[in-house]
Amino acid sequence: MEQADRDLLLHILATDRNLKRLYDQHLKLEKEVEQFGRYVAYSSAAALKQKELKKAKLLKKERIMSILNEHREQIAT
Repeated sequence: MEQADRDLLLHILATDRNLKRLYDQHLKLEKEVEQFGRYVAYSSAAALKQKELKKAKLLKKERIMSILNEHREQIAT
């Protein structure tokens, strides 16, 4: 994420509860993915779970970026 996106995100987090919820979920998933990264080499079940977490994390990030783009468009008009 670029610095301009981070700045906008931090600005919007204070007022947009939905974005805050998504961002918190994204951070939680990111931590879970990191934890599973330690066990992937040992278990195919862990590798599958890590893959599922990465997909969920990506979906949250895509939604966050969509919200940021909506705010950018509102600012531009």
